[in-house]
Amino acid sequence: MFVVDEKKYAMDLEKIKNFCLTSDKERGGQIEVMEVQEPGDNGLLGVVSKTVHEVKGTGNPQNDTIAYDLIKLFIVTLLDTDVKYDGLLTKENMSIGMRLAFNTMLQAGLIYEINEETL
Repeated sequence: MFVVDEKKYAMDLEKIKNFCLTSDKERGGQIEVMEVQEPGDNGLLGVVSKTVHEVKGTGNPQNDTIAYDLIKLFIVTLLDTDVKYDGLLTKENMSIGMRLAFNTMLQAGLIYEINEETL
């Protein structure tokens, strides 16, 4: 939990997990083609053998890594605010990076305001 303008906020870990692991829901695959060429009797290269190797799986690990690193940066930025502002954080004294992290995560539903209804 962290406090901004005397409002308490928490992180929705399930939504963060789903955001960072989006490619688990997508189908993906890689195809590797290896050709061996040798010169023929006429001196021109020709394909002697060709091997196609296809790996099917879910997702794109590179996209997951980018999403993970971005969310990690946002979380670290937000958690660092308590140290810098001794818990007296307001939207006015936030840096641009803190505002970006806070507003992005709030709009995406990755953080939410804690009120009497959510307790």
